[in-house]
Amino acid sequence: PAPPSDARRSNDDVVALNAAARELFGPGGAHPEVLVDDLYAAIVEFCVSDPATTCYPNTCDCPAMQDAGSVFSAAGRRYLAIHAAAEIAP
Repeated sequence: PAPPSDARRSNDDVVALNAAARELFGPGGAHPEVLVDDLYAAIVEFCVSDPATTCYPNTCDCPAMQDAGSVFSAAGRRYLAIHAAAEIAP
């Protein structure tokens, strides 16, 4: 997600790119055999579970996951790595 502090990208851009990817990959896409791990949804779900960041990514940042703009913090990178590993692990 691109929070409001990201001056280079809007969250609408990210949502549009993800929609285009869903047209190509995963269930309902042109290539349904490709596994899709929705990391966008994972980060948003994590951030909105905190009462201080329920407004993420629309009107506030999520400092627990991102340092500045769309740059993931060390904790954010670990969270995404674990999420992805859990999705592909046998």
